[in-house]
Amino acid sequence: MTTGGNIRAGRAFVELYGDSTKLMAAIKHVEEKFKAFGNAVAGWGKKFSAIGGMITAPMLAAAHSYAEAGSKIFELSKRTGMSAEALSRMSYVFQAAGSDVDSFAGAMSKMAKNLSGIDEESQGVQRALHAMGVDVTALRNMTPEEQFKVLAEGISKLPTPMDRAAAAMKIFGRAGAELLPVIDGGREGIEAMQARAEELGLVMSGKTAADAKKLSLAFMDLELVIKSAWKAVGAAIAPVVMTVSKAITDAVITLKKFINDNKDMVVKIFLVGSAILAAGAALLLFGKAIVFSVSVFQALQAVAAATWSVITATWGLIMVVVGSPILMVIALLASLAVAFFFYSGQASKALEWLSGRMHALVGFASEAFQGIADALVAGDIMLAAQILWKSLQVAW
Repeated sequence: MTTGGNIRAGRAFVELYGDSTKLMAAIKHVEEKFKAFGNAVAGWGKKFSAIGGMITAPMLAAAHSYAEAGSKIFELSKRTGMSAEALSRMSYVFQAAGSDVDSFAGAMSKMAKNLSGIDEESQGVQRALHAMGVDVTALRNMTPEEQFKVLAEGISKLPTPMDRAAAAMKIFGRAGAELLPVIDGGREGIEAMQARAEELGLVMSGKTAADAKKLSLAFMDLELVIKSAWKAVGAAIAPVVMTVSKAITDAVITLKKFINDNKDMVVKIFLVGSAILAAGAALLLFGKAIVFSVSVFQALQAVAAATWSVITATWGLIMVVVGSPILMVIALLASLAVAFFFYSGQASKALEWLSGRMHALVGFASEAFQGIADALVAGDIMLAAQILWKSLQVAW
């Protein structure tokens, strides 16, 4: 038995699926809603990513800087036998003097060799230290930092700059010359700078330096793993690349053989290409010439029209004079005046004056026509017309 609910359901089915326009509109509306929601989520994702990058990027840069500086202190500590704290303090001292801790580390290595060595060079250094009043035996039992202070104090008391430079280079090697700005201050100057480094919080502990070394190794591991992954990608596609490369190589070899076997045809192809290129250039020039000719024709047409207007106006004036008795009388009187002017001797003077004006007008006209010609050659019709109009105004 059919019920009202079934009828309504059937009607809804017909409306939804029978009318495809409504169905597609509903589907499109849902798609647009989902698309708008997706774009909104993506926009928030970009904003959060930008904020996170602004926060983490400088922190990562700081971590990298810390790892680099601390790792360097850690390595120099192992190489020189000095503590990380001492190297941190001395690093500030040498940077303030325009040098660096690397020079100091090299100098300390050379100093250690000279204090403990038995070769002739080391023996010469030890004798020089005795001469300066330095107890070499006591010096050997001190820390490297204290040894440097004792030697700096002794060198700073030498009488001349040359003596101090020679002693510094003899004890510390070639790096001794770079250490002179620090050595000249003696123990007191060095300790004052070290105290300043403590105040500024620039001293790095041994643990901090060791942690920095570990972080540096972690960064190195990450870099090596990324490079390894990149190499793995290369290894994965290597067979395909080799196949493609071989195919291209074979194709090029075949092409080269074909060219060698058909040189005449290659030459003909080149000649055909050259002919096509020349034809294209000729058509281009011909087209430009047509455009230029049309421009010149238009300019000449404008000049001819202006000239014809002048002639028409002059002829009309003559007709008016001939057709009017009053004007004819005026013209007769003007003719008598001209005759009197000519026969009275004033004509020659007027002609001389008119001749001068005509020469000037001819020169001016020559320059004007040259300007018009140059403008037409350049394709600037407006400029040519402007020159013509101004020339007529000036000539008039």
